[in-house]
Amino acid sequence: MGHAKSNGEILTFPANPAKGFQWGYALYLPKTIDTSKKLPVLLIMTDCGVTDTVKETEEKTLFRLQYERSEYPVADELGVPLVMPIVQRPEGLYTQALSRAVFVSQEEPFKRLDLQVLKILEDARKELKKRGIHTKDKFLVTGFSSSGVFAWRWTMLHPEYVLALVTGGALYHMLPIEKLNGDKLIYPVGVSDLKKYTGKKFNKKAWSKIPIFSSNGEKDNNDTFVYEECFAKELERPVLQKVLPGKDIFERRTQSLQLLAELAPNVQTHVYPWLGHKPVTKDVIDFLKKHINGGPLFPITPTDTSDQKPQLPVHITQIMLGDNPQIPDEIKHGIFPNSLVLQTEVTYPNWVYREYGEIDILCNGKIVNSPAKEGSISNGKNSFLLFNLKGTLDKVRDSPNKGCFFNVRAHNPEFLVIPEDLTFSIP
Repeated sequence: MGHAKSNGEILTFPANPAKGFQWGYALYLPKTIDTSKKLPVLLIMTDCGVTDTVKETEEKTLFRLQYERSEYPVADELGVPLVMPIVQRPEGLYTQALSRAVFVSQEEPFKRLDLQVLKILEDARKELKKRGIHTKDKFLVTGFSSSGVFAWRWTMLHPEYVLALVTGGALYHMLPIEKLNGDKLIYPVGVSDLKKYTGKKFNKKAWSKIPIFSSNGEKDNNDTFVYEECFAKELERPVLQKVLPGKDIFERRTQSLQLLAELAPNVQTHVYPWLGHKPVTKDVIDFLKKHINGGPLFPITPTDTSDQKPQLPVHITQIMLGDNPQIPDEIKHGIFPNSLVLQTEVTYPNWVYREYGEIDILCNGKIVNSPAKEGSISNGKNSFLLFNLKGTLDKVRDSPNKGCFFNVRAHNPEFLVIPEDLTFSIP
């Protein structure tokens, strides 16, 4: 035995109901593998958004693994295999965050998704053994945003299988208690009804031994509280509101961190100055390296982001439709043809766009539409702000505005500067 090279190979395996999982998975082999010892497997849930088909989910998952450089560097640096379940997220069902609707579902292929993931991990260990790679029976778990939510909740459901956990961009932590101030905390706010749906109570003893690092960006305003698929307004949202009664995401974050400090001494938390909804991969690696064999908790020194204040205002240099050939190849996968794309002069953090990015589209000085924000994307040199134009395209093509050269006006011109001579047309 010794060190083996894989060159970062990605293997895929189909769903196998006979083995207990109705979703396929991707298995990434790090560039260098130490076959002389047992290695932990790293679990990261896919986070590719709403998709129409399982095939599309797989394509997006594999693209993310190959090109987005957020997951596989963790596996490479740790020298451990990475498993990413390829679980579709249909409209209204937040599988990739293990929402309550998914957790309590009795419908296939969603029933007991948490157990299906455990079966996937067991299958991956067998596949690795066939290749001479021997693995531990406990796992490292990480994720960011919805996959971070999944990581936290899955770990609470199966703490006896987890060596260490790192989450980021996932504010509303499921708490390791059944009640707070006399109120029962149902999943995913707390653990009061776990036995009803899983047949066993929350294993607090096992969970309390897991070293955990959970972080957020100071400017992260990605508030899942208001979305029905995240917290149903008739059921879990009122419970969460009692636990975290703050008026906005930032007050609720403070309350959440205070609760964790009181209830979970095994959890290190951190808020990164000036950071938005963005992972700090170095700290994920540092924490998991330090805890690759499990606990107890040894806190890391988080990366200092206090110098990341952006230079405002944001200047727009070009306006394009999503199918414009001038859009750089490396970001085309993230842009739809019916998007309006505003190119900036430099790279700006996502939170700047989320906070100040509202615009109007005008024809001859009159507002035609105030398009919805889709997001932003960067190629490392420039940020591209994206707006949904689907309704506008249909509206303009069937109106007197057809053939107009449109310009764009910012709602916050002190932060978003758009020259009046930048125009676009809709064919």
